[in-house]
Amino acid sequence: MWAAGCGSCEIVARKCFFCNALVRMRLVVDRAKESERGMDFEQSQAQVTGGPLRRTPHGPRTFVEALRAAAGQCGPSDESIIHVQQDGTDVRQSYAGLLEEAQRVLGGLRRAGIQPGARAILLLESSKDILAAFWGCVLGRVIPVIPGLPPTYDEPNRAFDQLRQVARKLGEPVVITSRGMRAVDRVAQSLDVRPSAVLMIEQLRGHEPVRGDDGCVETDTLFFSLTSGSTSQPKCIPLTHGNLLSRAAGANQLCGHRGDEVALSWLPFDHIGTISDWHLRCVLLGCRAIYAPKEYVIGRPLRWIDLIDRYRVTHTWAPNFAYSLINDALARGTDIRWDLSCVEAFLTAGEPVSAKVVEHLLSQLAAFGLKPTVMRPAFGMAEMGSGVTYRCATEESPLKVRRVRRSSLAGTRIATAGEGEADAVAFPSLGPPIPGVTLRIVDSDGHVLREEAVGQLEVRGDPVASGYYDDANASSAFRSDGWFQTGDMGFVAEGELYLTGRAKECIILNGANYYCGEIEEAVEAVAGVEPTYSAACAVRRSGDEAERLVIFFHTSVVEDRGLQDVLRSVRQRVVRQIGVRPDYLIPLDKKEIPKTAVGKLRRRQLAERFAAGSFDAIVERLDRMRAAETARGQVAPRNDVEARIAQIWREVLGVSRIGVDDNVFELGGNSILLMQIHSRLETAFGSVLS
Repeated sequence: MWAAGCGSCEIVARKCFFCNALVRMRLVVDRAKESERGMDFEQSQAQVTGGPLRRTPHGPRTFVEALRAAAGQCGPSDESIIHVQQDGTDVRQSYAGLLEEAQRVLGGLRRAGIQPGARAILLLESSKDILAAFWGCVLGRVIPVIPGLPPTYDEPNRAFDQLRQVARKLGEPVVITSRGMRAVDRVAQSLDVRPSAVLMIEQLRGHEPVRGDDGCVETDTLFFSLTSGSTSQPKCIPLTHGNLLSRAAGANQLCGHRGDEVALSWLPFDHIGTISDWHLRCVLLGCRAIYAPKEYVIGRPLRWIDLIDRYRVTHTWAPNFAYSLINDALARGTDIRWDLSCVEAFLTAGEPVSAKVVEHLLSQLAAFGLKPTVMRPAFGMAEMGSGVTYRCATEESPLKVRRVRRSSLAGTRIATAGEGEADAVAFPSLGPPIPGVTLRIVDSDGHVLREEAVGQLEVRGDPVASGYYDDANASSAFRSDGWFQTGDMGFVAEGELYLTGRAKECIILNGANYYCGEIEEAVEAVAGVEPTYSAACAVRRSGDEAERLVIFFHTSVVEDRGLQDVLRSVRQRVVRQIGVRPDYLIPLDKKEIPKTAVGKLRRRQLAERFAAGSFDAIVERLDRMRAAETARGQVAPRNDVEARIAQIWREVLGVSRIGVDDNVFELGGNSILLMQIHSRLETAFGSVLS
């Protein structure tokens, strides 16, 4: 590393382990402002820039040009895109094949009268269908949006409610779906769109190809990304070709990505990471890209490792929870012998990164040739088109972690924790920003803090969107000077970003955002729960591998059996309406639920008390009550089939006892565990379940 003074700035250059190139970062120090505020001249401010983005003179100006360039490089036997099917087989195509399929879809859209500027909701499951529809829209300057698919259109659920809100916000959108989709005949009525606006991908593919509109420019919106952010109302983020090209090019430059890489993603395309970082960026590189269904991997997590070995994957990614699933699966033992020497990067992003989880993963997979330098923590948001910081490991520092005293996070500067301190909390480095992006840490008044002081994270640069579609109030987070207020808390040290939590009332679970208020609203719909006294919090205690969802509430019901009924109803309501399972339910007296003078919940105070163990006695009491009730009411398996099923459920749920009439959600089940149970039942009984 070397540094040279340059007036009011300090330039720092580091050698990237993967590309052996110098990566320059600028630590900006406005000494005049420091002087005005009495800050130490010797202490750098927490503002870091990734430096200039190298632009190719004749490179693509839009992703339409990027796809055509990738297609033009294809040979006759090219298989750059691999779509893994639910049964483990695959369908292969080239970028040229994808372009032709997209042009056929565009021909169908034009035949249906869909004009440039129209909006399209893609209700599709398979990666091949999604990409054909997505690029068909992009070629025709129709703006697509890829939402999460509702589990049902018949009962209230979060995904369905948000889908209807998106359809209303976009104003008479076209819907592209498939004949094989669930409840496809009810889509028009459910979303309140004209039946003629619902188009089948199978029919669109059957038209003659149309080249597409060559009038596309950098400032055109490429697609809408969705985020719930700090409210339960979904927000549409218009991301332009320019936003996404600069982000992809910056990530490729910082991380030294190459065209001969093999990238694998099994996260769904409604996640900004998959569509942007693991598809559009791959198109820009022209590298091989492999897509697998989420259910295929979640049901049996070691299939992820199987895919890496089978296709010689060099780069893959997932949020922290998926690495925990791999650790758990490996702990149960396996006789499979993989060769993971091909892996260059395991990116971890989408939710808080646990140093404990990734360190354990590295140690378990080292026997299969996994290099200690593969873990790549990153940070990004839909508002900036996916990742904007990446921490590329080195042999000297495979995983960079700061262990600090939790009590110092609210102070003027973090304090390093000693080995074994009970107050210690670990934060992995998320790396420096990509070229073309600047980040900074500010206080509540917007003043830039010094390094190693915790504050609010703001980001500026070409990848950052201009605001939210048709939502002026929420768009206030995008300031006129170009800074975007992320809602995250963190600090900068040695030019790298560390996140410590969220400033917004938002919880990230399994890579998805949930608004605290929508969870609390579901809780307060349960009979016996006092309105305005519910608080949903994300808590990570010392030793936890991930954040836990803790719900505090008040009920006047105190008798054991009645309280158990309330707890059961709360758990079921949250699972069915929101789609997540609470890890802890804590009934409290009203006076124990802190509020401000104007009645605002102090969620952070509750979370800190829970992390400190203040509610352990309540947790233990409820556990005893639940165990006693379960033992009284359980019906034992009555035959060999029920016994085998019960054994699978016990192993996956991690419980010692289970009855044939027990409710899976009351025993800790969630959608991820249900996929694993489903897969193991298929293996045990040799039949396909639905």
